[in-house]
Amino acid sequence: LARADVGELACQRVPLDLWQLAAAEAQAFSARFQAAGLAFETAPALAQSQVLGDPDRLRQVLANLFENSLRYTTPGGAVRLSAQVHDGQLHLTLDDSAPGVPDAALARLAERFYRVDASRSRAHGGAGLGLALSRRLLAAQGGALMFAHSPMGGLRVTVSLPLLEKDTP
Repeated sequence: LARADVGELACQRVPLDLWQLAAAEAQAFSARFQAAGLAFETAPALAQSQVLGDPDRLRQVLANLFENSLRYTTPGGAVRLSAQVHDGQLHLTLDDSAPGVPDAALARLAERFYRVDASRSRAHGGAGLGLALSRRLLAAQGGALMFAHSPMGGLRVTVSLPLLEKDTP
């Protein structure tokens, strides 16, 4: 995060299939989701999910998002990974079930050191930097990180990156 502040956040962008990368990262977390008592669901793959991105940095972002769902979703709940294309952007969405995030907290989730509930965060660990770093990593790749209420009752996190033009090598 400090490197991003001084413009030294290195990203090695290459053409990649973001859906495949996300599905593989989700698979790596599957045993942990099961152990936490969470059902994990993956929507069908998209026909077009090629982006220009740094695979290591994107794995870092995805691991952080999956980790947050593991920490904060109530056992017996569910997590769902899906994607859609809109206006030349690939929107990768991670929805989880309760608990949700209060309206006032949504806009602050990617602020450094911000925690929705400090006592809950202490119980689960973390310094309140993961979402801030994730947002910076995505911005360095021309992407964005957005938060909303999930229709499943928890948090919806959307990673957006521009689709790679089909004729780009």
